[in-house]
Amino acid sequence: MTQYSEDQVGYLLSEARSVISDHETNRIYGHYVSLRSACQYDGGATRVVNVPPALRDLLAQNGVDIRRFAARRM
Repeated sequence: MTQYSEDQVGYLLSEARSVISDHETNRIYGHYVSLRSACQYDGGATRVVNVPPALRDLLAQNGVDIRRFAARRM
């Protein structure tokens, strides 16, 4: 799985502020921090993050396909 540096996440979230609210951006960053911490103890840790459509579009413009991160249901 691809890992992103703190700088990459920070840059992308600063760009996201142009299409979603600060509150929403901070909520997503909180999930990132939680997952980063959990992964220190469990490499298979996961978090569920609802992504607004405007952010999905921005991510796609930057080459990130969030569908590949979606959990596969059995």
